[in-house]
Amino acid sequence: MHVSDPRTLGFDPERLARIDAFLAGDYVAPRRLPHAQILIARDGVPVHFSTQGEARPGEPLRDDSIFRIASMTKPVTSIAYMMLLEDRYPPFGDQEYPAGLVLADEAGPRDRLTVAFRIILAIPHFIVLFFVLFAWWVTAFVAWILILVSGDYPQSLYDFGVGAFRWLIRVEAYVLLLVDEYPPFSLT
Repeated sequence: MHVSDPRTLGFDPERLARIDAFLAGDYVAPRRLPHAQILIARDGVPVHFSTQGEARPGEPLRDDSIFRIASMTKPVTSIAYMMLLEDRYPPFGDQEYPAGLVLADEAGPRDRLTVAFRIILAIPHFIVLFFVLFAWWVTAFVAWILILVSGDYPQSLYDFGVGAFRWLIRVEAYVLLLVDEYPPFSLT
């Protein structure tokens, strides 16, 4: 990749180099991150590019590596809060939160046939989830009233909300190609 002289766009090359040293020393070397790739640009002109760490054990990260990036943390925590499943306000960083999502990296080749027809295969889920989520909206409103009156979330309504949320996230992960396993038609 062609990188322009950072000074021409107002950057200090020594300060940019400190970013690499910081990531290498505090994150890549102690294995808090397996690798890091940084691109800094101004007005579309790259002024700094670096690659550190290993793509896989014993295989250095290449400059042209392709990353599968998937972050479902914010949607999961925010929706859990809005669905009244958790009282504590979601954090802005990566702090602990009672609602979370962990996806294992799919090892090996992907099932190309199901990837090709993923949206079509998910249509039955979309139809059923339309009704499940409509029912959740009704039960959430009822739960909201009950919480205001009694201070308690009825366990059956809470369990239904959690189940609807789990189902929705499983289908989202499937449609967004984060997992190959077809999601079950289940609230559990």
